[in-house]
Amino acid sequence: MTADETAIKKVIQDETHWFNQRNYDKWAECIAQDEMAFFSWTTPFKSENAVNMLKGWTNISREYKKMMASMPVRPTDQPTANFKFKISGDMAYVTFDEYGSADNSVRVMEKVNGQWKILRMESLDVEDFRKFHQLYDLQRLAGDYVWDVAKTQIKIGSPKDKMSSGDVKIEEMAYGIRVNGVMHMTRPDGSYFKLSFEDFYAYDMSSGKVSAFSTNNDMESWAGFGSIDDTGDLIVEFKRPESKGKGISKFHRNTDGSVVMYWTIYDETGKITWDNVVPLTIKGLNTQP
Repeated sequence: MTADETAIKKVIQDETHWFNQRNYDKWAECIAQDEMAFFSWTTPFKSENAVNMLKGWTNISREYKKMMASMPVRPTDQPTANFKFKISGDMAYVTFDEYGSADNSVRVMEKVNGQWKILRMESLDVEDFRKFHQLYDLQRLAGDYVWDVAKTQIKIGSPKDKMSSGDVKIEEMAYGIRVNGVMHMTRPDGSYFKLSFEDFYAYDMSSGKVSAFSTNNDMESWAGFGSIDDTGDLIVEFKRPESKGKGISKFHRNTDGSVVMYWTIYDETGKITWDNVVPLTIKGLNTQP
């Protein structure tokens, strides 16, 4: 490495180190204190600092002071590797790997009074960005729905009791959704009863997986794990401890805001005992074709 490359790398690593140590004065020495300065980054955490874009030293300084005052000291620095440099006079463009992601961090450096300073910082973790969108895909299922009984498809399984109507409320939570539903049922003798259920789906920002379970359920309880696929669908594989069966559920959101639920249930031998498709229409919309 040349002398400039070595000096630039040290400034980049010092900026990270002093930020982790919450030493504002030392950290500020690494930055070009210019109103053209620009900082942007993502993190795998859902918080006010998860996705940031700061323009100008005034804004950068103010926000970093807040962050350092509110965050504990980090004992170790993030690993960096594979530095690449383009240097021309008093300006330099640098890319490197951070958190194990290739070329995900960029620095534009400026030499000020003989010392290299960071003028522009960009750190985009593609995996983090994907996780944010998956959490968003899960949370945008939220809404008040009616169960479109007329369009419900029961492919396998023919219950004696018939459903006349149903309501489903999906609420957004910090890291997922809560699903509350009521099904209004009629027995063969004409008498009425209802079934209610409450299910939780929580997205883990570290693993990218969804954990799911049912509570306060008039039907058999279940629990399982799943994921958000590339189309934004929620797919969960679950087990039913009472009957020793298992199943697969899927939520698909249409472009008009309606949701379709798919449920397939297997007994302990692996035979499908229930397979249906349940359309949910946003309350207030006409469910007729």
